[in-house]
Amino acid sequence: MRTTINLPPKLLEETKVQAKANNVTLSSYVEEAVRAALKKETRISTEGTPVNLPSFDCGGPALVDLSDKDAVWAVLDDHS
Repeated sequence: MRTTINLPPKLLEETKVQAKANNVTLSSYVEEAVRAALKKETRISTEGTPVNLPSFDCGGPALVDLSDKDAVWAVLDDHS
């Protein structure tokens, strides 16, 4: 789709230089920049959203008490 955007002259020149350096057209370079900006905005807007992690019943007692940091570190440090 064809559209017109107004860019300050210096920004337009810098964009042309980068497009040429990346061996792509100005249109392709601007398109990719807009896509990256939109993706970043989506990522930012979902930060802080609670995530539900799965949990599993292994059918027995826990092998380490997660409230005991020394026990957790002992298991993590065990290289066997």
